[in-house]
Amino acid sequence: MSAALDQQLIVQLDMHHYDDLIDRPEREQARFASMWRQIATHFSGAPETLLFEPLNEPNGPNWPISRVNMFEELAISTFRAVTPTRYAVRGGPNWNSIDGLVEWSPPASLAHCGVTVHYYEPHAFTHQNAPWLGADAPHFDREWGTPADFRAVTADVERAARWANLHHLPLQLGEFGVNDAVPLAQRARWTRSVRQAFENVGAGWCVWDFAGAFPIWDLAEKRFIPEMLAALIDQ
Repeated sequence: MSAALDQQLIVQLDMHHYDDLIDRPEREQARFASMWRQIATHFSGAPETLLFEPLNEPNGPNWPISRVNMFEELAISTFRAVTPTRYAVRGGPNWNSIDGLVEWSPPASLAHCGVTVHYYEPHAFTHQNAPWLGADAPHFDREWGTPADFRAVTADVERAARWANLHHLPLQLGEFGVNDAVPLAQRARWTRSVRQAFENVGAGWCVWDFAGAFPIWDLAEKRFIPEMLAALIDQ
């Protein structure tokens, strides 16, 4: 964290894989608030380039819009009691998806906030043959990259941009990626298309991930995968 901030990078901190919160939000509510208080206190001297994201991918029957709003408001009020100007990155229900975003009715209090979406569409392409999904892994029995595929990306991104503009919020693509069971050329093609589409509407982005199941870094070679780096950087 400190090394990234020292390099003048923008760092976005969230609670990833907090499964107990997703499964039992009422039981975890006090702990959730306490954790954000501790995080805010620990990083109280950090520069404004450290952003806090209250919730990561709320999903399922325990997370209607009302609960998403309530927990985000709880986190923001908790950490801003310690660091009043800390920027908050909010997200909608349904895994922070664009569908969840456009269904979201956010609270009136949105000062010093942005909004994030996660994008893995079509899911059958980005998660095809994913080993961690086992027998439930989807299949995508063609190459991705038809004119209709590119139009679908543009339409999705424009939906998100319209919502963000309506609510006067900066838009961020908080996650996007394709798992490495997909041929590299198709991974790179999809990544470039999505990245450019979000850049075209003025949105920043964070790729998922670095060297895990959706890699842009080659651990064996200790370098970026050239095709993926080009997809993220080249015009």
